[in-house]
Amino acid sequence: MRLWGYNKTMKTNTLNFCNNLKKDLPPIFSVSDILPLIKDTYLAPQKKLNHLEKNGFLKKIYRGFYSFDDSYNRMMVANTLHSPSYISYESALGFYGMIPEKVEMVFSVTQSKPLRIKTTFGDLAYRSQSTELYAAGMSLMFVDNNPILIASKEKALLDALAQHKLKASGVVEKEIYEYVVEGMRIEVDELFSLSMIKLKKLAYLYRNFAPRKLVNHISQLKKAKPK
Repeated sequence: MRLWGYNKTMKTNTLNFCNNLKKDLPPIFSVSDILPLIKDTYLAPQKKLNHLEKNGFLKKIYRGFYSFDDSYNRMMVANTLHSPSYISYESALGFYGMIPEKVEMVFSVTQSKPLRIKTTFGDLAYRSQSTELYAAGMSLMFVDNNPILIASKEKALLDALAQHKLKASGVVEKEIYEYVVEGMRIEVDELFSLSMIKLKKLAYLYRNFAPRKLVNHISQLKKAKPK
């Protein structure tokens, strides 16, 4: 990192200043988060912010959002840039290790308008859900000691299935199950490990018939499975 026009003392003072700010800011923060913390120290706080970015002390994540370093992940960024939202679909399935593929785009659900954000490290997509469905499957996980809002395994699975928009009204339950196992490549043991209580609660909140047909078939298979 090159700090143009900076001597060693100035660099040390600025680093100390930034380290003190870190104590009062989340790993990813907005302009509105940091300006109140520096407005009493500098007559032109916005210029100071630009100065810190220009000289490499701040990393710009997206328009109006920054971090002091690279100690964040894309899920944390997705949570922050469009709120309220939480990670779901294949992104959450990948996080849980339920699918073998690496998911490049980060998919989230939101109560507000759908949105797609392009950033230097990848694209973020937000899909809108009803309040009832959105609220039914949110979980809190910690990644590198940072909180991440993410769908439960059950919600992520049904979100992903519903998003595939299968015309499930005329399809038998077994075919939906086979699509999940073979097409989405979800292991049978993984499906059987999911909470039936959570799945049944969620399934009927979707307009698409696929989630409820999948849940009904898993329930039947579990009942028929020898104990």
